Amino acid sequence: LTVCATDDEIGQFEGLIVEPGGHQVTHVLLQTGHMRGRKEVAIPISAVTKIGTLLIHLSLTRHQVKDLPPVDIDHPAR
Repeated sequence: LTVCATDDEIGQFEGLIVEPGGHQVTHVLLQTGHMRGRKEVAIPISAVTKIGTLLIHLSLTRHQVKDLPPVDIDHPAR
């Protein structure tokens, strides 16, 4: 899925962060950038305005997403 900020596409959907024990989604994981500049960020679920079949829309601008700190999430083996 492609993730779109209010002003353009910003990256690719990577997964969800679920509250431990609560089974409630708290964040959407997003991979931004290209090759060497890649980073993964956690977008608060409150910033998601729409989830479609191909796109996830955010209430944040590209600049706001780029200012988010990277996260280091352990991914299960694929």
